[in-house]
Amino acid sequence: MRHPLKPAWGAVALTLGVVALLFPDGLAAQGQGPSVFERDFLFGKPRATLSFNLGYGMARAGSDIFLELDTLLTLDRRDFDSPVMSGGLSFYLHDRVDLSFQVGFARSETWSEYRDWVEDLGDGREAPIEQKTRLTRVPMTASVVYFPVDRGRRISRFAWVPTRWSPYVGLGGGKVYYSFQQRGDFLDFMDDTIFTGHFGSKGYAWTGHAMAGAQFALSAQVLLSAEGRYSWADADLDRASFVGYEPIDLSGFQLTAGIGIRF
Repeated sequence: MRHPLKPAWGAVALTLGVVALLFPDGLAAQGQGPSVFERDFLFGKPRATLSFNLGYGMARAGSDIFLELDTLLTLDRRDFDSPVMSGGLSFYLHDRVDLSFQVGFARSETWSEYRDWVEDLGDGREAPIEQKTRLTRVPMTASVVYFPVDRGRRISRFAWVPTRWSPYVGLGGGKVYYSFQQRGDFLDFMDDTIFTGHFGSKGYAWTGHAMAGAQFALSAQVLLSAEGRYSWADADLDRASFVGYEPIDLSGFQLTAGIGIRF
């Protein structure tokens, strides 16, 4: 039985471990003297945050192409789940509002075979009819991010101290590049022959998303983030390879954790 959420928690644990090794003072309790936030302040509020995130994405895979693959081949919707990574740059528009630009990457690749048909090799021997299916998604988005509470406080004309943690919500959209590819052996249902082929479709589609998460300050410059995001998108399939199909469903949910640098 598959457990699609386990890689997500693995990515979160890996990120936390890297942070703990690189910034032990930010995670350690301070027994005496000023906290890391009070002694390591910025000279003025930050203007932007550069971030890198890792996690796991769960595809909705709700269109008819996925239903057909689930019916004919040894694939199911969870086979299109995959690790995700992204990088972004956020600009401070206001104490509680950011404008964030992000590029992500997700790819699933799975071998399968026909459920009910095999190749007759003669002499009573049989072989599975195998193929490989790959789905790649590269979202390029902009988001407006709102923080319900202030992310820091000014303690003098030039000094700014971050809040220990700040929840946020956001909305955004943009374009997503996708590539859906199948290579291998296939069955021609017109004459029951087996042939080797390649079917593919790629292009761009509009996408929208909603997200919620939190940032945790390790120091004035370094923060850790955790986020859940749901994206909506679909795209027309190439008619040369996929005739008569509805648009491919590119929607899904992802859970990520990451490191950010304020400057």
